[in-house]
Amino acid sequence: MASVYIPVQGTEEEVRVALDHLPADASDILDILKAEQAPLHLWLIIAREYFKQGKIEQFRQILEEGSGPEIDDYYADVKYERIAILNALGAFHTFLGKAEKAPQKEVHFKDATQYYNRASRIDETEPSTWIGRGQLCVAKGELQMASDSFKIVLDEDGDNFPALLGQRLLFIS
Repeated sequence: MASVYIPVQGTEEEVRVALDHLPADASDILDILKAEQAPLHLWLIIAREYFKQGKIEQFRQILEEGSGPEIDDYYADVKYERIAILNALGAFHTFLGKAEKAPQKEVHFKDATQYYNRASRIDETEPSTWIGRGQLCVAKGELQMASDSFKIVLDEDGDNFPALLGQRLLFIS
């Protein structure tokens, strides 16, 4: 049984969260994460576990709270995890956009774009953001823009596997 431990501020104690027994109401977990100012990687682990369990609304709730303005202020120096949360939301909305019919499709694609834009404002060179943008462009049928996004990553790291895979898939389609 996998668990994560959330450090209790000002003490040596920790709150144990059993990942296979997450509460149906994510508010309880969010209250703990916020009150203890838990590291953002724990927010990501818990959100991912909700997603794996098919609890999509809880997944979204954790990530949306984890990307709010107060989080941006408090965790201003924690770039990678903030970007990871925003990119997860971007990928989620890309997925929803691919699955939906118009006009809801466009709403999800717009949301995905906004999350990737926010991630880029934190670090415009982060490869995972460019790869996510590339995937979004593929989903929207904007293949040249997708190729450009993957190329930006490959110009910095020619061995980046996700970017190589994205380019190859564009080449064969």
